[in-house]
Amino acid sequence: MKQASLFIQLLLIFFCNALFAQKHPYVKALQHHPEAAAFVENALLQQKVMDRSGTNRLDSSAFFINYVGLDSTRIGYSLYSYPDAYTTLRTNYSFNNTTVVWEANSFNTTQYDALNRTILLEQAYLNNGVINIGFQVKIFPRGNSLVQLDSVTVRYNSGFDVNKDYTYNAADDIVQYRNYAGDVSGNILNVSEYNSSYHTNGNLERVEINQGPTLQALAPNQRHIYTYDGNDFTFLTENYNTSLSAWLLTGKTEVIAGPSEQKITQRSSYSYDIALDSFLLNNQTTYEYDAQQRPTSATNYFDPHGGPGVFPSISRTYYNYLQGEDLHHATTVNIDFLTGDETVNSKEYYFYKIVSSTGQPLLNADAVKISPNPATDYLRIDAGKNEIFAVDIFDQSGRLVWSQSVDHQPVILKNIQLHGLYTLRVTTQNGVACRQVLFNE
Repeated sequence: MKQASLFIQLLLIFFCNALFAQKHPYVKALQHHPEAAAFVENALLQQKVMDRSGTNRLDSSAFFINYVGLDSTRIGYSLYSYPDAYTTLRTNYSFNNTTVVWEANSFNTTQYDALNRTILLEQAYLNNGVINIGFQVKIFPRGNSLVQLDSVTVRYNSGFDVNKDYTYNAADDIVQYRNYAGDVSGNILNVSEYNSSYHTNGNLERVEINQGPTLQALAPNQRHIYTYDGNDFTFLTENYNTSLSAWLLTGKTEVIAGPSEQKITQRSSYSYDIALDSFLLNNQTTYEYDAQQRPTSATNYFDPHGGPGVFPSISRTYYNYLQGEDLHHATTVNIDFLTGDETVNSKEYYFYKIVSSTGQPLLNADAVKISPNPATDYLRIDAGKNEIFAVDIFDQSGRLVWSQSVDHQPVILKNIQLHGLYTLRVTTQNGVACRQVLFNE
C-alpha cells in the first residue's frame, strides 16, 4: 500500500508540475529546491480541488488495486477533514488482515495562513501507535509578501535541511540563498550556496552552486543553464558538475509547452554517457489536456538502462472529472513496453460533500423550522439541537439585506421590513441550512 501510495504521490507531483509551472510565486521562489517546490505544487493542487470558497469540498477517496469494477475490493481509503479555517488533513487508512479492521496509517497535512499562502506540508506515518514525521516542509513568507520568503525548512525522519539567508533583487527574484544540511542533532554537515543570474527580461539565466562542509570551505560544484522559447517558457536546462577544476556536462532537462505557455505537454530528463558520448533518456512524462485545459492523462516513461532483457517501465494515469474542475477518479495503468497493452494497476475515487459559500457543510432544509411562512414583520427560527450562531437574509440578486448574530434559540426576528421572496441562511454549530421565505407587508 505504501509503495502504491508513493507511486500516486509521484504522479501527482508530475501532474502538479504541469498545472502550476510558472504560475504561482512560491514555485518561482523555490525553483532552487525542486523537492520542496514539488510539495508546494502538490499543496496548491489540493487547495484547488478542495477550494473552500466553492460549493464542493473533498470528503473522502477510495483506493483500489487491480481494479476490475465498482465491486472491486478497496485496499485503502482516505478521509479529508478541516480542523480549522487554515488546515486540511488527509487521513489514510489500510485494512489490517490480522485484526480485521481498518486502521489509520499515514497523515498528510497542509496549512495556509490568513493570506492563503501555503506555510506547511507534512507527511506523517503511524508506526506501533507512534506518529513519525516522514517529510515536512515549513515555509516562512517575508512579511505580507506573496513572493519573498524568509526561509524554508525541510525536515526528514533522518535529519533536517534548512534554507535561509534569501537575497532578492528589485524584481523579487532570488539572487542568492544558502542551504544548511545537518543531522538530527543539529550538527551542520554540508553548506550549499546558490547564486543566480538573470536575463534582461527577468528570466533565470543560470544558477551556480558552491558546496562545502562549512561556509568558509565552499567550492564550485554545480552549474545549471536555462534556455527559453519565444513565450519565455523554460524548455532546456543543462546541468554541469565540476571535476578536477573542469566543468562537465552531466545531464539536461527538456520541456515542451502546449498551446498555452502555462501547460506542459512533455518533460524529458537525460543523463550524459561519457563512454558513448551521447545523452540517454532516463525519464519522460507526457501530458494531455481537454478543451477546458484540464489535464486528462500523464504518461511516465522510465528507462533504467539495465542492459539486455531490462525494459523501460511505462505507466499512465487518466484523470476523470465531474462538471467543472473537481476530480471524479484517477486510474493508473501499467503499459507493456513490447505490446503496448494496458493493465489497470490502481484506481482512486474522490467523493465530495456540498458546502455553503462560507465553507460550512449544508444541512437538510428541514433541519431548520421557520414560521410563519409567508411572514410579515417577524420570523421564528428553530434548529432543534443545532445551536444557531447567525442568521442572514439575501434578496434574489444575492445581496445581503439582513444579518444578525445570535446566542440563543429559538430565534425570533422582529421588525423585518421586507417584501417579496428572500433566501434565509441559518448558520449552526453543525453546518448551514438555507430556506426560501416570502415576506408580505
